[in-house]
Amino acid sequence: MFDVNDFLDRAKRAAGVTSDYALGVKVLGHAKNSTVSNWRAGRSAPDARSVLKLCELTGDDPEHVVACLQAMRAANDEESGLWQRIAARLKQQGSASLFFALALGFLAVGMLAGAPALADEAASSLRIMSNSIQYAVK
Repeated sequence: MFDVNDFLDRAKRAAGVTSDYALGVKVLGHAKNSTVSNWRAGRSAPDARSVLKLCELTGDDPEHVVACLQAMRAANDEESGLWQRIAARLKQQGSASLFFALALGFLAVGMLAGAPALADEAASSLRIMSNSIQYAVK
């Protein structure tokens, strides 16, 4: 399926660096020099910002990579199987899934334009979700 070490090695080659330290600190801007080593050892996984930067280097689909990482970090077989199926669908669909997600997003914004109060709310707020807590930023 997905090999984190291969992914990181391809990112290093694309960035023109030879060490995990250079990839983590110099390319990705992480403060700790052990960050990439921890990813390789499975002690932690790249955050979303790092996945996006790594995928820019490798050309991989970030949605697929995140699904693969979630499958690897899953707490049980059922959760892992769910993320593996999601990763397989994303890989099969390729960029078509992103196109449809963007198209649906534009459609939803267009529909909101007919309801000014909702359109104002959508345009002026940012919602951040973390650990099942939702924060609204206006």
